[in-house]
Formats: sequence, structure tokens, C-alpha cells
Amino acid sequence: MIRLIALIAAIAVLQGCAVLRAPITDTKAPSKQLLAQWQARVAALSLVETFTVRGRVASGSIGFKADMRWKQHADGRFEMRVAGPFGARAAELAGDQNQVQVRTGKDDATTTTEPELWLEQALGVRLPVSGLRWWAMGLPAPDNHFDMLLDPEGRALRIVQNGWELNFPEYRAQPGLPELPRRIEARNGDTRVLVLADAWSNLGPIPKSPAPADNAAPSTP
Repeated sequence: MIRLIALIAAIAVLQGCAVLRAPITDTKAPSKQLLAQWQARVAALSLVETFTVRGRVASGSIGFKADMRWKQHADGRFEMRVAGPFGARAAELAGDQNQVQVRTGKDDATTTTEPELWLEQALGVRLPVSGLRWWAMGLPAPDNHFDMLLDPEGRALRIVQNGWELNFPEYRAQPGLPELPRRIEARNGDTRVLVLADAWSNLGPIPKSPAPADNAAPSTP
């Protein structure tokens, strides 16, 4: 594992494809192999514009357990639903990076620019909403600086961003894509939250691997 600190990384748009620039560090540089693995992950996952992930969230410190669904749309909008056993403590969010409509139970929807704070007030627990669209795939969100630790496979082992420390101890294989996080352990101040991604669907577009051609000359970078 290589510690990457003071990372100045951003998402650049190149021909409609978001690409994460190489990290900058003031300590030992990552090996070429590790960096290539990371860049390959980013190149593939940055193409994914839509997905639905179903899972569970829990915070042992306050005895909170709930099912969770996050649906990501190609235009940047998302829909999130969190509901405890038998629908208790249910909350629904829908919006984009600028503003989010939130609702609990039969209450009228309200609009907020701070969905994490709203969830904490409504459900008693803060959840990592601010960057979940990216963090769910094991990527840092493109809007802020972050610190990062990579595992030996070139995957995110830890991301620190937007006040959250997120650890990724477990990944699961996905057809046509790099492995995606199965387990995310999140911390924000005194808040400890476990997010389990049980099932991914509607992932798209899936990058296509070039078909081998007979008698074709080897390609060059």
C-alpha cells in the first residue's frame, strides 16, 4: 500500500468522458503498476452514468439499521430511499448536487442543500450522501480535494473527503467492470456508519472491450 497525501486530483472532461488525473504526492510516488491499475479503474468507472445499488446501512452507536436504495440517473440526478424494519424511519431524497428534495413519512417534501444535516435531524443519523454517487464505486468525488490510500490491487482502500473517512475493506466482482465496493465503513466525527452494497443493477454504459482481429498488428499506446 502506498500512502497518497495532499492529493490534488480533479475530474477532467475529455470527449464527454470523465477522467481522473494522476495523483500528486509529496512522498514516495506510486509504482507504475499500481498507478496503471488505479487509472484503469477510473477510466472504466468514470464512464458509468447510471446505476442502482441496493443495500443496508447501520450505525451501532445509536442502534440504527435500515435498507437503502440509491438510483443514479445519467443527467446527474439521484433518488435515495432509506427505511428501517417494516418501513419505520423512512426517508426519501431526490435531486442533484445543487439541491435535494427530502421527505419523511407523509410529510410534504422540502428542499435542502444540506441533505446530510437534514437526515441527521430527521433520522438521528448522518449518512454519507454528499459524495455517495462516487464513493459507492470506490472513487473520490470530483468536487473537492481528498486524501487516499490504495490497496495492492490499485483500488481505493481509504478515501478522506468532505469530512468523511471511508474505508473499503471488501470488493465484489461485476460483469464487464472493475470490482465495486461491497462494504464501506464510514466515519464523520463521532458518527460511525456501515454501508453494505448487496446488489448492483442498471450499470451503464458498460465499456466494451475491443474484439480481437485476425492477423492484426499489435497496437501501440
